Amino acid sequence: MGMKEDYEAIVRRFYNDLRPKFIHVLTGKYPMLRLDEAEDLYQDAFLEVYKNFNKGSVRENTSWENYVITIGVNLASHRMRKIGITDSIDEEESGKQSRFATFLNASTEDDSTMQDLEVQAILGNELEHSPGKCYKILRLFYYASLDMEEIAKEIGLKNSGTAKVTKSRCMKDLIGRVKNAIRQAGINI
Repeated sequence: MGMKEDYEAIVRRFYNDLRPKFIHVLTGKYPMLRLDEAEDLYQDAFLEVYKNFNKGSVRENTSWENYVITIGVNLASHRMRKIGITDSIDEEESGKQSRFATFLNASTEDDSTMQDLEVQAILGNELEHSPGKCYKILRLFYYASLDMEEIAKEIGLKNSGTAKVTKSRCMKDLIGRVKNAIRQAGINI
């Protein structure tokens, strides 16, 4: 598609069709991103496309799908950094996937429903709203890949055993809240 096409034609052609893939990519990359936030970023991405289009800074042979998704990923990354989340699910540490990515992948292997965009958004939302120290413990374990001793020091817990028990309780609570939210959303597991 070339630049001869106007912005309105681009929007008409891609806006509705690209939405599911866009949301899937963003909520997959940033599981803490709520579905409504991903929807907002979708709108924002098209506003950025509009600005870039009018400035003439879009190349003639642009792949619109990749371009819009790339803008969305950049916007999501900026939003996450703004609230203090500096990593995404696909960032790697020492060549290995983050523990949270491993957890999410293990959770999805037996249950194809977990691939559903809404379920991923529910998981991210419930993780973000984990009570007390749970959010920080789960984040340190699954994202920062800290061991229990390091987590105990960071959180101010008695020892690694206490951190392990607390993390286990937090995961059990998170899984229960996610299952409940999924049921309330009318999604069959």
